[in-house]
Amino acid sequence: MKVVILDLENPQKIIDHFVAYGYSKFITFSSIDTEYYKLNGIDAIKINGFPSESTRDKLVKIKGSLGEGFFLVYSLDISCVDLESVENFHKNHQCITTLIERESKMVGAIFEAEIFDYLFDPINLEKEALVQVGQDSELQIYN
Repeated sequence: MKVVILDLENPQKIIDHFVAYGYSKFITFSSIDTEYYKLNGIDAIKINGFPSESTRDKLVKIKGSLGEGFFLVYSLDISCVDLESVENFHKNHQCITTLIERESKMVGAIFEAEIFDYLFDPINLEKEALVQVGQDSELQIYN
């Protein structure tokens, strides 16, 4: 499962947290030293030029490289989350989306590829698509 990191100032901390859980494929919209990660056997791709675009637009642009499911990271606070527990929770509930909440704040999510069925233009992921996913009983919250 790939990990998508949105525009964050210190993505290295997040990457290191995910690597500790066995993840090795990352796409980030933040600045990182991709050569450092490649030397350490980690597939880290930096996407340039999308700082003002919506989350939906960013995901649609990288859709072809995401595969069946992916983590989306919104906050550095995800580095305090037990990722194995989150992934098991997501698998057990067999839903399209599991939002990851910490201290009443959304820090990340796990999405199945079916999320793209909800991301038609000009819909907003957080304000509209996730509402529809919830109405379709395909949304869980891990906290």
